[in-house]
Amino acid sequence: MTLASPDGNRTGRVTEFPVGDLAPGEAGAFRFRVTLPPGADPVPRAFDLVVTYRDPDGNQRRSDPLPVDATVSPQRDQFRVSPVNATVEVDADATLVVGVINNGDRPVTNVSAALSAAEPLESEDPVAYAGALDPGERTTVRFALSATDEAIPKTSLVTLNLSYEDADGDRAVSGPYSVPVEVVEPVGPGLPVLPLVAVVVVLVVGAWWWRSRR
Repeated sequence: MTLASPDGNRTGRVTEFPVGDLAPGEAGAFRFRVTLPPGADPVPRAFDLVVTYRDPDGNQRRSDPLPVDATVSPQRDQFRVSPVNATVEVDADATLVVGVINNGDRPVTNVSAALSAAEPLESEDPVAYAGALDPGERTTVRFALSATDEAIPKTSLVTLNLSYEDADGDRAVSGPYSVPVEVVEPVGPGLPVLPLVAVVVVLVVGAWWWRSRR
């Protein structure tokens, strides 16, 4: 079975699929993976299939092109990302943790994430390695993140670009993906230990003095 690509379409690397021997009335299954160019509309497409076979006398035959209609799904992002720990205090350092899910239907390998942050956020280590992900598999990536002393407490955005190798060994980049980060006021220190001890001692002494006078 051979797949002929219509004009303007780009097929995968494999355009031939062996079905094997078929008895009269017997059916055989086959599958081709087809990739359309970026920006292609998600509308039904027609593809031509050509069957190459040998007749009972051993002669090789080739069929006329057989039209087959295929449904084209809307393009979807290769990954899904979501904040796991995305809070940083003004004029402080934090660890940004982001969840990454392989949203495709094929495994990917050598996945790495590159963080891009704009003032008042910054990162001295903006690249994290995620490894290999099967379809639907989830992992987390971590980045050092800091907010300047001029940061205003509010929700800011950083972006991630994910590079990876697909099942065919081709390198690709997906993104950018926006990740919200909460910039918050610094948490004030608690009561000092020594004054707290002094207060407790005063209360104990006061209670003893009151009881002794009764």
